[in-house]
Amino acid sequence: MRTLAIKVSGDVIRRARIDRRLTQTELAQEAGVDQGWLSKIERGKVTTISPAFLRKIEAVLGRIEVTPELASATTSAESS
Repeated sequence: MRTLAIKVSGDVIRRARIDRRLTQTELAQEAGVDQGWLSKIERGKVTTISPAFLRKIEAVLGRIEVTPELASATTSAESS
């Protein structure tokens, strides 16, 4: 099955988080996402995320520049 995944730069998320003076733990708690996934995204270990994950992060950080792409369901970060 193919689903929409969002290609994201971990550096963009990290800069936005730091600009707002949040730790990864604080951002994860405020957004209701897993801190482990957030860490992997920021380090570039995970490069695609689900639209739901993006919405949760953007609710705290504001708009994040991303690229939509089709990916298999197993490659996108579905963690919330």
